[in-house]
Amino acid sequence: MKTISRVSFFFLVTMFVLSVFVLIFLETQLLLAQNFGDVESREWREKYHVNDSLSIKYLKGEISGKGSGRKPFLRAFDSYYKRANSNGEIPTNYLWQQNELLNQTFPGFGTVSNGKGGNSLNDAANWQEVGTGQLLQLSVDLDGDGSDACDSGTLFSQTGRITSLAIDPTNANILYAGSASGGIWKTTNGGGSWFSSWNNIPNCSIGAIALRPGNPNEILVGTGENGGSGLSFGGFNGIGLVKSTDGGASWTQVPSLSAGYSGGLAFYRVAYNPANPNRILCATNQGLRLSTDNGTSWTSLTCSPAGSLPGFAVNSNASDVIVNPVDASKVVASFWGIGMFFSSDSGNTWSASNINSNSTMNIGRIKLCWVTAAGYTNQAYAVIANSSNSQLLGLYKTTNFGQTWSLASTDTDITGNQSWYAMAIMTDRGDANTLYVGGLDLYSSDDSGGDFDWESEWTALKDLLNDDDDYVHADQHVIIQHPTDHNTFFIGCDGG
Repeated sequence: MKTISRVSFFFLVTMFVLSVFVLIFLETQLLLAQNFGDVESREWREKYHVNDSLSIKYLKGEISGKGSGRKPFLRAFDSYYKRANSNGEIPTNYLWQQNELLNQTFPGFGTVSNGKGGNSLNDAANWQEVGTGQLLQLSVDLDGDGSDACDSGTLFSQTGRITSLAIDPTNANILYAGSASGGIWKTTNGGGSWFSSWNNIPNCSIGAIALRPGNPNEILVGTGENGGSGLSFGGFNGIGLVKSTDGGASWTQVPSLSAGYSGGLAFYRVAYNPANPNRILCATNQGLRLSTDNGTSWTSLTCSPAGSLPGFAVNSNASDVIVNPVDASKVVASFWGIGMFFSSDSGNTWSASNINSNSTMNIGRIKLCWVTAAGYTNQAYAVIANSSNSQLLGLYKTTNFGQTWSLASTDTDITGNQSWYAMAIMTDRGDANTLYVGGLDLYSSDDSGGDFDWESEWTALKDLLNDDDDYVHADQHVIIQHPTDHNTFFIGCDGG
């Protein structure tokens, strides 16, 4: 009788567990059918802030194949939509508030105690680093014997996706790297070794880094990775803007640009005004923001041109903003699906350029860069993604501070059909005709975009292991130049 009871008990428990799994499965399938099947439901897309054109085209099935964004969207669905509240929102300041509550409730929470008290979970003696020191083993046929078995000497270091970089203009050995999901890392020896500068911060997703002109120990970090076309397409939710005044040793939240923004806040760029560092512009997936008091308060910028020219709203997806390094009154900003705008008063007011949504162009993401060579301060470049196929519409150039733009290159595949996600551009401070464009691989031009040379090849693993220097990991997101040596620059990509 006891045996029967025991069997019955385990049978009931097993059936209960199976029932739970079946219910979860059915609920998930129902949710997927509702969210991805009922693609014409504007209510769902608006509720979860799926408002960029590329995401909507994917949901409607208008884009298919490689580069359609299916996998990034599913990642976003898993990491964001499942966690949103009943209003479809995750309050930006929620994580920071909960982290502060834990710090108050559990003394020592989030600190490295080194065995001297505090939370034992954070005791350094209980942890062993297995991060950037680990090596990736590749299966490469180096000796040509037809075998895929890993030949000797095929181990090399590999890290995660880097979204942003900043270098100290007064000490080029100091760099900061922002990771998509690993926080801020700092080097004081020019990149020879790195250490975390992001301990005890309740969010590790970084979108942008900026050092204050004249005081590089003051750092602003925009949390939340934009994921190409915003959080709804593969990025990570942030906690707003975070600030350090001691070179990254400690951080505080900037409440005025952290509270009140729901639906996931992510940063493309934080830009100081070099003539007046108290003026700061932030390009985010929820609009273009301006502070004139060093971040104490912020204004949501808009543009409503007269006539039929398009403008931008407080929540338009601002993919970039650049302040002219010589004439700081000149600013250019870009917006997904809308186009490019220029300002002649440091960002207070804006006007539409000739690259706008009134044209027949399928405007997607836009990345901007000033020409930094002396004597060419009126010039800038823009790489513009084609929202219909993720290639490039082209490379565009302005010679009048962004008022009008002309096509500089018709090469549409230099970003490798991933311009919605991987896009970077940098001009050479030593040569006004030289520029670099990154996407899947790195390309360079020495004739202002007339022709491009293929500089790196991420599939060239055999070349790398034979001491060739063509290999750079795929999907490049940021390029910055050394402050004094224009032949040296740094690339942040999916491999580190």
